[in-house]
Amino acid sequence: MANGIKVYPQREYDEDPEERTLNDQIRENIPFAVVGTDKVHQVNGNKVLGRKTKWGIIEVENVTHCEFANLRDLLIRSHLQDLKDVTHNIHYETYRVQRLNDSNMNFSELLLSAWPLENGTDKCETESQL
Repeated sequence: MANGIKVYPQREYDEDPEERTLNDQIRENIPFAVVGTDKVHQVNGNKVLGRKTKWGIIEVENVTHCEFANLRDLLIRSHLQDLKDVTHNIHYETYRVQRLNDSNMNFSELLLSAWPLENGTDKCETESQL
């Protein structure tokens, strides 16, 4: 949580011991060293997805070269539903509440500025209009 940035998966969601073990393994790899490409190269007679550098070929699917497979497993296989739930229940709902509060404040300001004044006072003509 360097610089106040919470990195997924967060420890407060580690309820199950098996899930905690999996999440600890994921946390050990953060930040992920990811290399991406759409090129196929020949390595030892096999075609591999990789990026050619002056030192050799970085194989995208080889976990000793790149952590793309670990990141893909995290995002698509093991934690996809959890990521969806956290995104909806925490991030979206926080945003929605903030927007509603902002809208209510703007609506209240609009009502107060358009409120009819009676003889220079803030009193409404009839209390039933509230």
